[in-house]
Amino acid sequence: MVDATIVPVLEQRNSRDENEDVKAGKTPSVWKKDPSKNRQKDKDARWTKKHGKSLL
Repeated sequence: MVDATIVPVLEQRNSRDENEDVKAGKTPSVWKKDPSKNRQKDKDARWTKKHGKSLL
């Protein structure tokens, strides 16, 4: 069973380089240097819509 509950979270602001690495399945080097930053990122998150509003 998979829980597909949509929960509110803080918006993540990644650089373009970080986004490219995440989409390629890699961990950005900046995140490797700072383990706490890596833990705070949801690398599996994707956009969805709920009641016509775009959500992350």
